[in-house]
Amino acid sequence: MNNANVFQKVIKRCSNSFKSMPQIGLRIIKTAASVFILLAFFKIAGIDRSPFYAVIATILCMQSDLSGSKQTALNRAFGTTVGAIFALVFTILEVHYHLIVPGTWPQLILTALFVVCVIYVTVLFHKGSASYISCVVFLSATIVSRDETGGSLLFVLYRFTDTMSGILLAYCINWLHLPRKKQQNILFISALERLSQNGQMNPYTKRELNRLIDAGANFTISTSRTPAAIMDEAANLHLNLPVIAMDGAMLYDIKENRYLLKYIMSHQTVLKIEEVLKKEGYHYFENVIIDDVLLIYYQDFKTEEQKDYYESLRKSPFRNYIHGVRPKQQDVVYFTLLDQRARLEELRDLLTREGLDQNCRFILKESKYKNQSIFHILCKNARKENMNHYLQHMLNLESIMTFGETQGAYDASVHSGDSVQVAKSIKKAYEPLGFD
Repeated sequence: MNNANVFQKVIKRCSNSFKSMPQIGLRIIKTAASVFILLAFFKIAGIDRSPFYAVIATILCMQSDLSGSKQTALNRAFGTTVGAIFALVFTILEVHYHLIVPGTWPQLILTALFVVCVIYVTVLFHKGSASYISCVVFLSATIVSRDETGGSLLFVLYRFTDTMSGILLAYCINWLHLPRKKQQNILFISALERLSQNGQMNPYTKRELNRLIDAGANFTISTSRTPAAIMDEAANLHLNLPVIAMDGAMLYDIKENRYLLKYIMSHQTVLKIEEVLKKEGYHYFENVIIDDVLLIYYQDFKTEEQKDYYESLRKSPFRNYIHGVRPKQQDVVYFTLLDQRARLEELRDLLTREGLDQNCRFILKESKYKNQSIFHILCKNARKENMNHYLQHMLNLESIMTFGETQGAYDASVHSGDSVQVAKSIKKAYEPLGFD
C-alpha cells in the first residue's frame, strides 16, 4: 500500500471521527450566555462580592427545554428557601445568642444535625430532588468564610438572593426562543433500528423526540419485527400514533392495544407453504392474530439456536407462544424461520419454483447467531410503503418523511449508530424558523 492510500485512509478516519463527535448544543450555549450575563451584571453594578453562587445556580437549573427548566427552577427555588431559612436560624443562634461557638465540637455536631433537618424538610414536602441545593445553600452560609460581607445575616441574605437570581435567569433564558412555524401536516416515520443501538436509545434522541411529539409532531415507528420490539425498545417514547410492524404486515395501535390493519395470507397459500416446510424438514414459527392477540405456533426445535431464539423472545408479554399445530381456521400473517443461510436460500428458491412468490414476499436477513439467518414469509402486499400511505390517509396528512439506513429506500438515510440525526432532522423539518 503506497503512502497516498495510507494518507487518504487516515484523513477519512479522522473525518468520520470528527463527524461522530457531539456538537455544541443549545443547552451549552444558553448556559454560557447565562454565566456571561451574571458576570457582566456583577461587574457593571459594581457588586464587590463573588458571583460564584449565582453562577452555580444558573448552571444547575439550565435545561434543554422550558418544561424541564420550570420544574427544575421550582425545585431549586424551594431548596434555596429551605436552606436559607435553616441558615438564618443557625446564624441567629450563633451571632445573636452566642449558643454556637465557631470552631468547636458542638458547632460541628449541630451543623450535621441541621443538615438532617434540611434534608428531612425537603423529603417531608416530597421535594427530595431539592435536598442537594438546600444543603449547598445552608452550608455555604454557615461554614464558608464571611469576610466579604458586612455581617453574618447579610451573608445569608446574599446567598439567598444570589442563588435565586441564578435560578430566575436560567428560567428566563430557557423561556426565550426563536419563533418557529410547526409543520403539522407531515407524517414522520423512523425505522426502530435507527433509533436504538443494542436495545438502548440515545438520551438526546429520546428527550428531543418526546419534546417534538408533545409539541404536536406526527411521529411513529416502523420495524421489521413485531410490535413487542417497539414496546421493549421504545417504551420511554411518548408515542401516540399507530406503529408499523413486521415490515408492513401490521398496523398496531399501541394506545388501544389492537391491530388496525393486517395483511393476511390466503389459506391456500398457507397450506402450500406448510406442506413445503414439513416435507423439507424446516422448523418454523407461524404467526396469527386472534382478537388483537398475537399467537405464535411452533413445534419441537431442531437446533440449539432455534431454542435460544425462542427463549429470548417468549418472555415478552406481547408475544404468546403455543407449542402445537395451528388450527386450520386461523389466519396466518407471516412465517419466521431461523436456520443456516444456505438452507434458507435453497428454501427461497424452492418456494419461488412452486410459484409462491406470486402471492408472498420473502425477506432474508442476518441474525445474531453465527452462520444463521432469519427468513420471513409474508403476504405480497405487506410492505412498509403501503402501510405508510395507509396511515398517511388515515390521519389526513399531506406528506411523509421516512428515516432508515438503506440509501434510496427512505427520504433520509441514517447510518447505524447515528440515531441523533433522526431527532435533528425531524426538528429541522417540523420546526423551521418562522411564525404560525
